[in-house]
Amino acid sequence: MRSAARNRRVALVVTLVLLLAVGLLGRLWYVHDRTWDWSLVVSAAPSRIEFADRNYIRSTADMSVPMAAVDVGRTLGGGVILSDQWPAPHVPGVIWVLDGATTRTYALSGGP
Repeated sequence: MRSAARNRRVALVVTLVLLLAVGLLGRLWYVHDRTWDWSLVVSAAPSRIEFADRNYIRSTADMSVPMAAVDVGRTLGGGVILSDQWPAPHVPGVIWVLDGATTRTYALSGGP
């Protein structure tokens, strides 16, 4: 009788561990799919963001934000998206993301 109860507890623990692992892997995959970052949480300035139905890739060289730039949206992680060409008939080629005190530059991926 003790053996059967112990086997049930072991099976329950193994099931819970597997469900937790599947949940964590699902979250990891979701964040990577949206941002190209392998993380469980979305940063305010991820490697890739989607804005105006287009993908933007974070640049290694950060440019200064023009004075005419306005707040046009938020990243999944809460960063402020800035653009100096919005609203416009075309998609802007460069946008900026304000992450606390740091501003990151993003370039349009795939051309206009």
